[in-house]
Amino acid sequence: MLDSYDKSIMIWTPDYFEEIGWAQIEKNTIMRQRIYDGKRFVPIILRGDRSIIPSIFQDYVPADFINYGINRSQEIFNKKMLEVIKGLRK
Repeated sequence: MLDSYDKSIMIWTPDYFEEIGWAQIEKNTIMRQRIYDGKRFVPIILRGDRSIIPSIFQDYVPADFINYGINRSQEIFNKKMLEVIKGLRK
C-alpha cells in the first residue's frame, strides 16, 4: 500500500526503531520512496526523545507529541496536528 501514496506518516517510538519485522520493511520502503521517487513523509515522535532517532533520520524534524502524552492538552494536540497537516500539504 505504501507505493500507492505520495505522502505518508511515520510514528516514531523507541520500539519502532528497534523492531526488525514490519517496521523495518516500512522504514526501508519509505526511505526508498523518498530517495528515488521524491515522495514525502511526516514523522511523529510519540515516546522517547531525539536520541532514539537513527542517524539516517537526523535531518528530519518530527512533530513532537511527547508532551501531549503527559498533559493530554487539547491545545497541544491541535497545535501538533497542524504541524503534521502542514507537513503533508508541502
